Amino acid sequence: MNSLMPVKENIFDKIKNFFKNLFNRNIVEDYEIETSEDIVENQQQIKNSIFAENIKVEETEEQKLLKLQRLIREKRISEQDLSIEERDKLRKLYKSQIQNLKKSIMQKRNKIMKIKYEQERKSHATT
Repeated sequence: MNSLMPVKENIFDKIKNFFKNLFNRNIVEDYEIETSEDIVENQQQIKNSIFAENIKVEETEEQKLLKLQRLIREKRISEQDLSIEERDKLRKLYKSQIQNLKKSIMQKRNKIMKIKYEQERKSHATT
């Protein structure tokens, strides 16, 4: 009702116009909210994709050495294929693995000896 001449409105026209204006505003506000939510969602998706692209799985030095060790055992590479530095690091790895195995063997040996001792003590106590 955008006319230059004054228009007489009855009560029903006023109510009708009131509701039109009320619903038109809500539609615009809902649209603006949806649009802003879509923008925020799109921005989040962009951030997630950028983050996923920037994630790099880096191997530690020990993981690299274990991988080299596995490759040598599988005979996919030979010791001559390695640099001097890699050979030295692998030797250190082997030495530490040997030490860990020796400790593990000693612990298991002591545990077995303790069990044998307990069994002998029980057998002597019952006789």
